[in-house]
Amino acid sequence: MRPAVARIALSYEACELSELARNAVPTTRSTTEAVADAARILQAAQRYLAAAVLAAEADGIAWPEIAELLSSVEPAPSNWRTHLLSDPHEAAEDLDDWVLRHAEEAPGPAPVSGVLLRQRPAE
Repeated sequence: MRPAVARIALSYEACELSELARNAVPTTRSTTEAVADAARILQAAQRYLAAAVLAAEADGIAWPEIAELLSSVEPAPSNWRTHLLSDPHEAAEDLDDWVLRHAEEAPGPAPVSGVLLRQRPAE
């Protein structure tokens, strides 16, 4: 495969992965739908990885170097869980803002934090 074509294929797979992940952010789906979405996202991530490896190979990167790249990846640290546990409303509102910026259709006023409002115990 020519390097330019391999990079276009890589971009396409990244676009597909991004769309699937973006659509999974609102909390309006059931958890069974979320599991199915997660499986589709994982499959898309695997296709993205395969396209990246093919693009690297098309650029002339040798397999030992590709293997080293694949085996040396460390998970990126994140303070998201701490933020979520310390202030779930603020964390959810941050995600609301993200969804509203990225949505193609109006998702409603609280596409993520709405789940907190629906689950509030009766006073």
